[in-house]
Amino acid sequence: MTNPDRPYATSRIPVAHGLQGLLALMAVNPEFAVCPYVAGKTDQQWEHSTSRVYLNQVLDRLIYVPVSIAADDLSGLSELARWARQEPRVVAINITHPHKNHPAWRQALADPTTPVSEIDTLIRDASGWLRPYSLNAAAFLGWYHTQMGSFAGANVVLVGVGGVGEPLARLVARQEPAELVLVDPQDKSALARELGACWLPSVREVPALLSAGHSLVVLNASGKDGGSDDTGLAHLLATHHQAVPRTFVDLRPQLQVPLVDHAAAHGWSAWTGHGMNAHNDYELLTAMAACLGQQPPSFAQFQALVAAAS
Repeated sequence: MTNPDRPYATSRIPVAHGLQGLLALMAVNPEFAVCPYVAGKTDQQWEHSTSRVYLNQVLDRLIYVPVSIAADDLSGLSELARWARQEPRVVAINITHPHKNHPAWRQALADPTTPVSEIDTLIRDASGWLRPYSLNAAAFLGWYHTQMGSFAGANVVLVGVGGVGEPLARLVARQEPAELVLVDPQDKSALARELGACWLPSVREVPALLSAGHSLVVLNASGKDGGSDDTGLAHLLATHHQAVPRTFVDLRPQLQVPLVDHAAAHGWSAWTGHGMNAHNDYELLTAMAACLGQQPPSFAQFQALVAAAS
């Protein structure tokens, strides 16, 4: 039997196209709060999106709505931000590529001077204002500490320094790794100088910069939606044979990622971002539950829902 308080718990919620699509879905569900999940995905990428499943299975009278806005539709993004500021039914907004950290989100905030680098999630507080959060990097760090420990004294290679990559780089740098190497085809030299790191445009140049005798951690934040070219990274994983502990984490949220299997086959301790994904969305879920006056499930219960949807 369908739960009237969770209308999309067993059926896959459709993707809303822009603000008008979101308003149409809200009109059909007038008594529900919403959390728009704003992204610029292709149809195929939306099909691989798992949060649209499990975040509709946990709280009553809340709909987690995937909202598609094209990368170049800046007016559509601004329209949504302005509307959300005044709409009390919006308890939170989850934002991902390519719209994470966009200046348009300042329009939705109580304090428009908030640095854009802090905005990947907005959550409505007790006073009714949408406040900015950066959940992704913090959730990953909490998961990594639980599973593997600290980055202190390790060689850390971060591939992909946009979206979650930049705040992740900042958190890793604070833990005093032996070397922090940022790999991105876009120029990240300014960020590297700020963090005392190195920047390289290609992963194939990485081995020459690694300090001998230190454990190696490689983090792939470049292909969360499955669209990256993994050739160079696959070569590094296959050819790095130093006798040190080697850990590889691909931040994509699926339970199985071919690059992770490739790393494991070459002796790495290899993980997908599935565990981080659960921590990340549990942070969001907990904040939304508080806003709605509800009790969230335990993390173990939530993690089981995430696994079932992955």
